[in-house]
This record gives sequence, C-alpha cells and structure tokens, in this order.
Amino acid sequence: MTKADLVKIISENTGILRKDVAVVVDAFLQSVKDSMTKGNHIEIRGFGTFKLKTRKPRMGRNP
Repeated sequence: MTKADLVKIISENTGILRKDVAVVVDAFLQSVKDSMTKGNHIEIRGFGTFKLKTRKPRMGRNP
C-alpha cells in the first residue's frame, strides 16, 4: 500500500477531503521519522513497534 492509497482509503471511509487527510498522514509520518532519528522507539498498541536496529558494517557487492 502506498501513501496515496492510504490517503484515498481514509478519505473514503471518513468523508474528509483527500488534501486534509494527506496533511495529517504527512504530519504523522514526519513525527515518526523525527522520533526515530532521535533514537526513540515507537509503540502503537494493536499496530506495531518501530525501533532502529544497529548492525555491523559490511562490504557491499555489486554483481
């Protein structure tokens, strides 16, 4: 599902204009991004948990 699909579905289910839904979805995603950039984890009960996972560096390959 793309962000546009999400905006369309929410708009259809709530009757809120797509442009207004898009503003809210963008604000939500920006808040998640900002919080994770600061090293916080996000838990939305009934939906999921988002947290950064540090991995060891590795050498990339280009076939």
